[in-house]
Amino acid sequence: MIPIRDDTPRYSTPAVTYFLIALNVVVFLFELSLPPAARNTLMFQFGFVPSHITGLLGGVPTSSVGGAFVPIFSSMRRGCT
Repeated sequence: MIPIRDDTPRYSTPAVTYFLIALNVVVFLFELSLPPAARNTLMFQFGFVPSHITGLLGGVPTSSVGGAFVPIFSSMRRGCT
């Protein structure tokens, strides 16, 4: 059965969860405040672009490991123009 509620009382505030939610809201508002050209640059830099991975695996000299794998952990969506 899926637990609908919990009978165990909570003694502390989920500070880390609140911090992560606030941080995401701040980054989203920062992204919205950028002009379209800068927003596209930000999305291309931190968004997941499959050609960066295939370029790294294919041996393209302009591809870097950080540029290929950091966006996997830092992106949630691609493009919003």
